[in-house]
Amino acid sequence: MINTSRQRPDLVDVQHLPMTAGKQGGRGRRGSIYVLVLGAATIVTVIGLSALLAARIQHRAARGTSDLAQARLCAVSAIDMALYTIDRSSGAWQDLDDIRDLMQSNPVVNQSIGPGKFNLQATAVDENGDNNTDYLLLTGIGYAGGARFKLQVTLAPDGSVLPGTWRQTVD
Repeated sequence: MINTSRQRPDLVDVQHLPMTAGKQGGRGRRGSIYVLVLGAATIVTVIGLSALLAARIQHRAARGTSDLAQARLCAVSAIDMALYTIDRSSGAWQDLDDIRDLMQSNPVVNQSIGPGKFNLQATAVDENGDNNTDYLLLTGIGYAGGARFKLQVTLAPDGSVLPGTWRQTVD
């Protein structure tokens, strides 16, 4: 059709163009493109949710590690406090039973330190069965968040720490 109006010659009036028989092929392509876009959006959503889940798990692990480190420091503080108390009162005891009595007369339970707490226990151990204390087992238990850390050390009859007796357990 020839444009007889005063409009620009490069514009075509679409109302007067003949209908083509290829419309169904165009609709099929538009439907498949919709499915492809929907599939791509689903993949992007799954990747995003996976990344969020991974970040959440990593955050929990980091918090647990931090709590465990804090609980360990609290347990070490409990043992240090016991050793300091024993050293400070060196004239008040003659043997391990006196040290045990000293620790039990001043119980340390749920002592707060920073964001954590600690407990201290002193246990007399008789290995020979002669009703004499052979050594004293000091146990410091530190708590922080959901973590618990237990540290033990053995004292010789003179009140000194036996080398190689530091033990730690994590519950």
